[in-house]
Amino acid sequence: DKGSLGEDGNGKFDYATAIKYTDNAGKHIFGLPVDVTVTGGDGSLYHHVTAKYNTNYANHITQITQQLNDGAAVTDYKYDSYGNIIQKTLPANGKGQRMWYKYRYEPEMNMYVERIDDAWGYRSEQGNFDYRYGIAKEHRDLNNFYYETDVDDLGRITGVRGPNELATGVPYAIAFEYQPLATFGESGITAPAYAVTKHYDIQHPNDDLETVTFVDGFGRAVQVKKDGVVTSAAKGNSAKDENVMIV
Repeated sequence: DKGSLGEDGNGKFDYATAIKYTDNAGKHIFGLPVDVTVTGGDGSLYHHVTAKYNTNYANHITQITQQLNDGAAVTDYKYDSYGNIIQKTLPANGKGQRMWYKYRYEPEMNMYVERIDDAWGYRSEQGNFDYRYGIAKEHRDLNNFYYETDVDDLGRITGVRGPNELATGVPYAIAFEYQPLATFGESGITAPAYAVTKHYDIQHPNDDLETVTFVDGFGRAVQVKKDGVVTSAAKGNSAKDENVMIV
């Protein structure tokens, strides 16, 4: 016996959500929500959002309107012929000004963002994509600083060089090494898989700051070791530093 089904709850906090949809049956596009309202048991409207679409496409939402007490917050979207968002315009502030971002895509695959401009005149760029993994290897940030990323044949980042490293010829600011194969014995894992993170130390160019992370078979960290220095000076001996790994 499943009982009698009906409306649940009572009182003024008995919220109800109503959703309206649009479609384009000619292109087999259905279920695009265009109006969402949340009302309470007291009849008050607590939430109201509307949306507009280019219904020639399944995912081309062009406008979202959030109703506010004293007006509405409107966000607009524009697309290119490949279906990529090329501009997003945010709701207006108290002065009626609207922040916007424009997106430009690389011409090879027409799917990876290579440049972003905003209403303030700032921009960031990236290029030289490894199309196997969709990873950009060259970057320029909002401050016009250029940096590079190295990627291995499995799509893993192996090194990053910033402006200082590129100017001085240092191979990396931070580098990553991967040892994904664990060894096993009769009692289980004898040597877990691990990864090494190396931070270049300008004061000790031949001695990186290293962090070693050991993982189990699910990729969960089981132990982390970091570079450290122990001195025997506190024991009354002549000061002598010893490089160790802190667990």
